[in-house]
Amino acid sequence: MKTTLTKLVISAGYRDMDHFVTSAFHPHLAGTCTGVSAIFASIAYYFNSVFGIVLPVGIGILILFVLEFYTGLKASRSEGKKFDSELFGKGWFKLFVYMLMIGISNAMATHIEIKPIFGVTFNIYEWLHYAFYNYVIINLIWSNLENFKRLGWTEYLPILKHLAKHIKDEPIKPNNNEGENN
Repeated sequence: MKTTLTKLVISAGYRDMDHFVTSAFHPHLAGTCTGVSAIFASIAYYFNSVFGIVLPVGIGILILFVLEFYTGLKASRSEGKKFDSELFGKGWFKLFVYMLMIGISNAMATHIEIKPIFGVTFNIYEWLHYAFYNYVIINLIWSNLENFKRLGWTEYLPILKHLAKHIKDEPIKPNNNEGENN
C-alpha cells in the first residue's frame, strides 16, 4: 500500500521514494556535504563574529576587491604599463587595513560596555564600525568606477558615463626615488 507521500513523489515523476531521496539529498555524498557545509557555516559564523558583518556583505566586499584588482590590471595593461610586483602588494595591504579597521571597531562595539550619560546611551564604536565598513564598500565601488573610466567602459553604460563625470583624473605621483640615479 502506497502512502500519500509516496503517491505525491511518484506523481512528481520519481519511480519511488528511494529515487526521490537519492535525487534530492544524495545520501552517498552526505559526508562530503556535511563537511563542506560545516566549513562554510564556520567561516560565516567567525566572519560575522570577527568583522560584525554578515557573510554576503563580506563576499560582496571580496568581489569588489577582486574586480578592482582585475580592472586595475586590465586598465594598466591597456595604458601600456607593465605588471609591477611592488604594486601587487599594495592592494592586499589596503584590504588588510580595511578589514583591520572593520574588525577592531566591531570588537570594541561588541565588547566595550556602554554606560548611559544623562540617561542617553550611544555606542560610538558601533557607529564607527558601521562607518568603516560602509566607507570600505563605497571606496571599493569608487575605485572600480575609476578603473571603468580608465578602460573606457563609460561609453557603453549611461550610468557609468554619468558617474564618471564626478571622478577626477588625478595623475599618479611618482615615488621620491623615481627619477634619481642610484
